Order: sequence, then C-alpha cells, then structure tokens
Amino acid sequence: MLLAKAGLLAPLSRRLLRDPARAKRRVFGSGYQDLAHLDDDVARSWLTATSATPEAARRFQHLIAGLDDRELRAIEPGLRALDVPTLIVWGTDDVFFDRKWAYWLRDTVPGATEVVEIEGGRLFFPDERAGELVAALRRHWT
Repeated sequence: MLLAKAGLLAPLSRRLLRDPARAKRRVFGSGYQDLAHLDDDVARSWLTATSATPEAARRFQHLIAGLDDRELRAIEPGLRALDVPTLIVWGTDDVFFDRKWAYWLRDTVPGATEVVEIEGGRLFFPDERAGELVAALRRHWT
C-alpha cells in the first residue's frame, strides 16, 4: 500500500512480472503461509492480470492506494439488511485484513451464523487450505 501511494507499485510490478520466483517472495509471501503452495504459473497469471500493460499496472496501483475501510463502512446499511445465511471464514494471520473485521461482519450481518477462524491462515488461505474452507462450507450448507 505504501508503494502504491508513493506511485512506485506500477513500475515495480512490471519488473516482477518478468521474474515470478522473485515476485512470489516479494509480493505473495505476506499472503501465503507457505509459498510452496503457490505454483509459478498461478503467480504469473495474477501478475499478468494486474501488470501486463502499463495501464493495467497503473489501475492496480490506483486500486491498492485507495484501499481503506470507507467502502465497507459505506455499505454498512446494506449489510445490516442482509438477512441471509452468511458464513464468515477468516485467516488468523492475515496481515491485510485484521481479524476484528470478521467479527464486525458477524455483528453487522443479521444472517451471519458464525466466524470460522483458519488458524495461521493468511489472505490466500482458500488456495492453500481449501479442505478447511470446504469443510466449513459444507457444515454451513447443511
């Protein structure tokens, strides 16, 4: 986020696109618990989607620089009206989205049934620990 706000993310991301192994360590290391679960082709496709052209890299930089809780707070009235069964699954070690937001969602969405914490999970835990996510979803759906 700091790089994006400083205008440095777009040029950096274009360089990382050429070196997926380095990008895995620099970009995805904070979102994955174990980078061995991230295939080079998957990393390359994520990077391609966000950085294949200078314009895509600038748009991604703009998106990241603008992230804060204003958007979530802006839709709070809609979330308070969301009375449908809702499962919240959260990685406990996510450095991007604090665990407090899982409980804020639980307390805000009337249909929220529970918060399932994936111990040690990070942002991309569904990729690494799909079995745990699927088990929680199956319990929720029954």
